Amino acid sequence: MRPWTSSLDTPLDDGTATPKNEPIISAPAAAGGKYVPPSMRAGGAGRGAGESMNRPANRDDMPTLRVTNVSMETEENDLRDLFSRFGRVHRVYIGRDRDTGIGKGYAFVSFENKADAERAMQKTNGMVA
Repeated sequence: MRPWTSSLDTPLDDGTATPKNEPIISAPAAAGGKYVPPSMRAGGAGRGAGESMNRPANRDDMPTLRVTNVSMETEENDLRDLFSRFGRVHRVYIGRDRDTGIGKGYAFVSFENKADAERAMQKTNGMVA
């Protein structure tokens, strides 16, 4: 078996060469020779991937409390009722065993507002229900 080799074609302007039979790919020329981000180029649908100030909050962006020592019988509505006293609860997740569905003793409660999450943390820290 022969090792992989590449035949080189004619050298480019900068002295390097390209493999034979491969097209030279160049970036599309921008108007006036200025850089244009991919999301703003012709053919792109407005803003591409990237950040936007007006996007709805992602669950990773939400202020989330980790709740430990949760009873195995606790349901999502129990935690939602407890924490909604402090502000608007966006999401409640209880860790459960995949086979049995029994709670593993922890949960995550996401709030829409950081101040509400901080208040809930202060008021419920060490709470036994």
